[in-house]
Amino acid sequence: MITEQQRKERLLGIGGSDIGIILGLSNYKTPYQLYLEKIGEIDSVYEETPLQYWGHQLEPVIRNEFAKRNNVSVEIPESFVHPFYDFLRGNLDGFIPSLNAVLEVKCSNQFMAHEWGDIGSDVIPMQYLVQVAHYCAITNADCAYIAVLIGGWDYREFKYTRDMQLEETLIEAAKTFWNCVQTQTPPEPTTQVDLRLMFPKHDPEK
Repeated sequence: MITEQQRKERLLGIGGSDIGIILGLSNYKTPYQLYLEKIGEIDSVYEETPLQYWGHQLEPVIRNEFAKRNNVSVEIPESFVHPFYDFLRGNLDGFIPSLNAVLEVKCSNQFMAHEWGDIGSDVIPMQYLVQVAHYCAITNADCAYIAVLIGGWDYREFKYTRDMQLEETLIEAAKTFWNCVQTQTPPEPTTQVDLRLMFPKHDPEK
């Protein structure tokens, strides 16, 4: 579960949950809205949904289940920072020292079950794929495992094997976005909400 301090640290760089937004994969936030948060124009308001609440409550249970099924020890590390790009950051759900692997824990509703593949495959929703790829890039882990509980009872495990081309693409996208933040050059709006934020006052002359 992300702490309040970790939420503040997110403003200092790009985290795993940000990368999907930057790539336009989020249903909840656009790149422009994320940009406004990073430069302090709007507050990063976090309203926890019931699914997120129970996901946080069940995270230790799912993490322990993964450790038990795979006979490994899972640590909960402090925040990671990329060795070359200090704006690339990550708060991991777990790290497996014996496998040099990232562990990401998810709690998904039953309506998303079709987006997840068979147990042991790498078929996972794209926003989660880029998230664990981001974590592997900053930690230099060998791979990442995703443990997900779907609908409260369907437990599945997936593995991401590192794709250097994908990770380089993510890093370049993150560098471009962070340059927008540093130079306060906003990315293009993509929704009507973005336009209302960009032009809060109606000007009949335009």
